[in-house]
Amino acid sequence: MGSHGGATAEGQSALLAKLGVTEESIGCPIRSSMDTVEVGRLDNGMSVRIDCLAHEADGIVLFNRIKPHTSFRAPNESGLAKMLAIGLGKQSGAETCHSRGIDAVPIYIDAMARMKLERCKVLFGIGTIENAYDQLARVVLLDRDGMLEAEQPFLEEAMANMPRLPLGPVDAQTAEGQLDVLVVDEIGKEFSGTGMDPNITHRFSSPKMKGTLHISRLAALRLSPRSNGNGNGAARADVVTQALEEAFDREAVYANALTSTVLAQAKIPMVMPDERSAIQAVIKTCGAEDVTRPRMLRIRNTLQLEYFYASEAMLPELRDRPGVEIIGNLQEMRFQDGILADRWEESRA
Repeated sequence: MGSHGGATAEGQSALLAKLGVTEESIGCPIRSSMDTVEVGRLDNGMSVRIDCLAHEADGIVLFNRIKPHTSFRAPNESGLAKMLAIGLGKQSGAETCHSRGIDAVPIYIDAMARMKLERCKVLFGIGTIENAYDQLARVVLLDRDGMLEAEQPFLEEAMANMPRLPLGPVDAQTAEGQLDVLVVDEIGKEFSGTGMDPNITHRFSSPKMKGTLHISRLAALRLSPRSNGNGNGAARADVVTQALEEAFDREAVYANALTSTVLAQAKIPMVMPDERSAIQAVIKTCGAEDVTRPRMLRIRNTLQLEYFYASEAMLPELRDRPGVEIIGNLQEMRFQDGILADRWEESRA
């Protein structure tokens, strides 16, 4: 789990429990340790380490979701190679892999994973690929021999399956691909490793990652309870709520930021007292020609995009977009004590 869970064994076990992974639910012991064993060094002297418990085991079965990374593009991004290089490297291995900056991470993921495949007791890997509705689409078994190359076509499939906001690429002559306001109800580790997936928002932490959408203002309203206080991703918003800030565990966020070397992800944007004032702030400052008619979308999170709210100014474009069905009528945003009264269960009724 790299540096997740505050980079402590207890924190990582607690994070798993929040996600429903317990000894009772899976029917076997869960052992957690931050101790690692060095299995070798790269040509530049960089230490390659693996979890001590995995090193002591009779065999290692890798398991991970294969998906695009949030900070770089490479033949192998988030998947079995990354789990082997960073996840099983624990905090010390993750820190080493990130030590030369985010742009070098895919180089070291490849080198470290290959060394561990050669020197550790990896049996095989299980990769999962999801569809655009956060559902399991495919399970693949990969032999240890040629695992990194075999994983690459499934990354392409996962990228094609990803959900997207219903917008085309930015067109300088029209409003296409440009959004005045995006409201994200909830950010969290169960939605994305970065809390709010930049593959959806097109707000990347790496300057080398260029998005094809432009969102003028973004408000993040809440931090999911399952995140255990890890508010990683809040920094990519322009405005957050006081409730999100109060749920923000600096120790957990800082551990991630220091390990990844991306300190910007630990920042907190402007904080507003409640959801109403946060939404008002992003509308007021979005730069729309008419702030009473902003091009605005509201989503539940960056993982579940099957349903969304759209402002009146978006309707002409959305009516003509393939795959989009307008299922409700125009209505004012409703608040109760400054909190949005419209919840997602209601929108699906």
